[in-house]
Amino acid sequence: MSLPLLVRGELRDCLVDWLTCLFHRHLSLSEETEMLVIGLTDRFLQKQAVAPDRLKNLGIAAIHIMAKYEEVVSPSLLLLSNIANVPPQDILDMETLVLSVLDYRLSDIVTVNQWLCLLMELARPSDVVLPASYPSLVKYLGFLALSDHGLACQRPSLLAASALYLSNSLCKARPWDL
Repeated sequence: MSLPLLVRGELRDCLVDWLTCLFHRHLSLSEETEMLVIGLTDRFLQKQAVAPDRLKNLGIAAIHIMAKYEEVVSPSLLLLSNIANVPPQDILDMETLVLSVLDYRLSDIVTVNQWLCLLMELARPSDVVLPASYPSLVKYLGFLALSDHGLACQRPSLLAASALYLSNSLCKARPWDL
């Protein structure tokens, strides 16, 4: 059972948009890390309310946590502090809060991207030649679903399955060819 986010949807959308801009303009981190950051943020917001003026701290702390978890070389605390114009100690304080609220359970996060990769292998239509852009379409729809605050409480597996179903429908493949 999903819990509601304890922050207004518009604020969550602003945070996700801002994080996406950071990933694409300032940080050279993987797409998987970006999805992990959004997943971690959503999991935290399901358990703990955050004041609107501290959402930036949450986003930067989530980047700091998940980059150390996923990337070979993670951005330094000083770099993140400069990019976000947030004092390093505030980032560390929020990081401590996030980890304690989530009981240090980071390996539970399975992203939409991981589900999409699995489902694309399992549900590949056998009788239809798919366009070369098919994987990009599937991932785009998955990320679009992840970015929507109305879908933030849904399981990543459901978002991935929906993205795959819609992609197959758009590409005129049978939606489920198992």
